Amino acid sequence: ELFQRALLAPDSVVRRVAALAAGRIGDLRATPLLLQVLDQPDSTVRVAAAFGLGLLRDSAALEPLIQRLTGLPPLDTATAAEAVTAMAKIGGRRAGEFFGSVLGGKVALSQSDPAPALSQILLESWRLGSHAPTDAILAFANDTAQSIRWRALYSLGRLRAPGAANHLIAALRAQDGDTRAIAARSLTG
Repeated sequence: ELFQRALLAPDSVVRRVAALAAGRIGDLRATPLLLQVLDQPDSTVRVAAAFGLGLLRDSAALEPLIQRLTGLPPLDTATAAEAVTAMAKIGGRRAGEFFGSVLGGKVALSQSDPAPALSQILLESWRLGSHAPTDAILAFANDTAQSIRWRALYSLGRLRAPGAANHLIAALRAQDGDTRAIAARSLTG
């Protein structure tokens, strides 16, 4: 009840701190409250709520997060990225299926510019372990956009994906240092 009052407080700082505290305390009863906060007008409060959901790791939040990422009104860029991270932290087969569907173009994100959320999916997919959409990530391992390529290689390296070895070796010759570093770390770590 205290969190419910704090999450509805008129002061956005109080709402943001309450959202973070709800996640850090780890009480799963906060999940529905944090999901409601994703509709708050203040973007800093929405981001804190998504972060709190990631801390809770409650699988009950997966479907509502998917609905917010694909439905209307669309989430802003920062909240969408944090919602993707929350899904990756929650993990499981459903999160992996959703990430794979987005990466494979079967499901569209509702943001006017879905590229940042897609990049976040590539970066955070490693958290899914055996549920990670490795084949879908592999499709981005040779992307011409450096920011996409290194994120895909990062997840593939963390996953120790067998199909990624050739991509990682080739990335050792990339022009940008970030991609080379990710490849080297993945191959030697």
